[in-house]
Amino acid sequence: MRAPTWVELLLLMVHGPGDPGRPGPGDPTMRGVLRSHRSSGLRGNAMGWFRFGGEPAPVFTGAGHDHGEEPDEGPGALLRVWRDGAALRVEGTDGQPLVIADAEHVWHFDRAAAGEAVLPWLSPRSALVVAGSGTHLLQRRDGNEFAGDDFTRPASPVGATTFLGRAAWTVELLPPPGSPHPMQLVVDAATGLVLQQRVDGLGAVDEWAELVLGERLEPSLFRWDGPLRTGDATGDAVARHEAEREAERARWSSWFEGAVGPVRREVAAEAALDLTVRWVHAFDEDSGAFEATLGEGVQASLARRPRSEEPWELPWRGPHHRWSTARHDWAFHCHDVPLTARGLAAVERSFPDR
Repeated sequence: MRAPTWVELLLLMVHGPGDPGRPGPGDPTMRGVLRSHRSSGLRGNAMGWFRFGGEPAPVFTGAGHDHGEEPDEGPGALLRVWRDGAALRVEGTDGQPLVIADAEHVWHFDRAAAGEAVLPWLSPRSALVVAGSGTHLLQRRDGNEFAGDDFTRPASPVGATTFLGRAAWTVELLPPPGSPHPMQLVVDAATGLVLQQRVDGLGAVDEWAELVLGERLEPSLFRWDGPLRTGDATGDAVARHEAEREAERARWSSWFEGAVGPVRREVAAEAALDLTVRWVHAFDEDSGAFEATLGEGVQASLARRPRSEEPWELPWRGPHHRWSTARHDWAFHCHDVPLTARGLAAVERSFPDR
C-alpha cells in the first residue's frame, strides 16, 4: 500500500476516508483504554478555565481526574472510554464513571467522601470540553489545529507502521520556533483517527492502550437515570475551582519563600519592575527547580533548574535571557518590556542562590 503524502494524510485525519467534499457515514464507534504519560517535571493534566456570566462551568473529559491507575508497563494515567457519535463515556479503571454525555446532556462525577454515594452533576452538553489525560484522541483532528507553525509541517515523508494490530501511518511534525522537540503522530490508516501522539524529547505520550472500532454500543452507556446531586453545579464548580487554586497558591507560596525568596519583589531596571510571583506552575522540592509567571503591570517568566550541561527546553516563545549561578541555571523572559544588559543584570542580582 502506497504511503500517503502529508496533504493526503492531513485530509484523512480531518475528514476521514473518502471524498472530503461528500459527507461520509461518520466515525465508527470507539471502545478502549487511553493512556497518558508525562515525564517528571512536566506540567500535567490540570487545566484552567474562565466563563462569561450565565454560562455553565466547563466539564473536561480528562483534566484533573484522580481515577487513573499506573499500568504495568510504566507510569501513566489510564481511562476506559466509549464513544458513539456525540455520545461518550469516560471511566476510571476502578469502574467509577467520570463523565457521561449524550447529544443534549453531560453528567459529571466527583470523587465521593468515605461512605458517600457518588452522584453526578447535570450540565448541558455545550459545557463538555474533550480534553485532558489523552481524551482528545476520542475525536477527529480539527483542521484549524494545523494552521500556523505549531507542529503543523512534516519533518520527513509519511511512513508505514502497525499499532495495536492495525495498519497505520506515522509522521514527525516540526516543532514551533524556539523548541527543539518534534511531535510524532501514529494515524490509523483506515479511519484517519490518531492512535498515538508523542513528543519523545519531553517524554510525553497520549495513546490508545486498547481500541475496538465499529462494534455496537448499548445506548444505556450514554445515559444516567439515577439520582443527581442537588444545588448549583456551576456555582459549586466555580467555588471548588477557586478553593483549589487558593490551596495551590498557598502551597507554592510557602515553598517559594523558603527555597527562592520573597514572593513580592521589585527590581530597579530601566524602570521599576514589579516582579511579584503571580503563579508557580511547577516546582520540585528536592532539586529546587521551578517555572513561574511574574509581574504586576508587566508579564514575565522565570525558571530555575539544578546546574547542568544538558539541553533545557522551556515552553516560552521568543528569545529569553539565561545565566548560571554556583548551584543553578536560570532563565528569564520579560514579555512586555525589552531590558538592556543593565536591567537583566539587576534581575539576576534579585534571584541569588539559596
